[in-house]
Amino acid sequence: MAFLSKLQSQAQSSLLLKMSSKNIVLPMLALSAVSILSIFPNSIALANSCSKSDIDYYLQRGFTNAQVVQLCAGPAQTSGQQTQTYQAPAVQTQQYQQQNQAREDESYFNAALNAENVVINNEIISVLSEECIKHGPDSGSQAAADLIEKICVGTKININFSGMVVGKASKGFFLVKDPSVNIKGNIQRDLIGLNQLRRQDREIITEKLSKSPTSVSLKIRRGIDPSNVALRLRKYAK
Repeated sequence: MAFLSKLQSQAQSSLLLKMSSKNIVLPMLALSAVSILSIFPNSIALANSCSKSDIDYYLQRGFTNAQVVQLCAGPAQTSGQQTQTYQAPAVQTQQYQQQNQAREDESYFNAALNAENVVINNEIISVLSEECIKHGPDSGSQAAADLIEKICVGTKININFSGMVVGKASKGFFLVKDPSVNIKGNIQRDLIGLNQLRRQDREIITEKLSKSPTSVSLKIRRGIDPSNVALRLRKYAK
């Protein structure tokens, strides 16, 4: 009887051990399955959200690997906080593209406009150049024409994008009139190096060149199509 009781006890212990092992293994399997399922959807979303060219584009623009992952995995996010995390790099991308476009246009205007320097920011385009006026008798005789003087001064023209109107683009006439684009709006003109001129020339310049003109003509270099310059400028009109 003692022998049978011992066998029965061993059998019960073995059964309990198997049941305990089963209780441990099943949750582990379930947890592994959940983990795998949680990984694969994100991987699929990442693959479907960004192509190789997209990834190369972001990396070339200076985004970190973590930001690229956020950009590509963005559509798979579900919570509001995760969506906000995704939107931030997208906004940064848009801002960078706008800034990059402004720098490209700034380089273009520096090459196209007959000016020493052109600067663009969010509000204005600033053009540093030289402006000249002709001063002398109004008579049409040759003697009067010989007395006409050309007075030049450095100017800095700030044109506000708000209210800017890009008008006529003129191709000009060779040796007579430079190609130009007419701009109207909120304009400020600073006279640079005015004190270096003769007193009478300073008086003429300040009389003829207003510090708050309603319109200006931006001179364009020869070989540049004025209509292309006007087209680029119109993008910034507000």
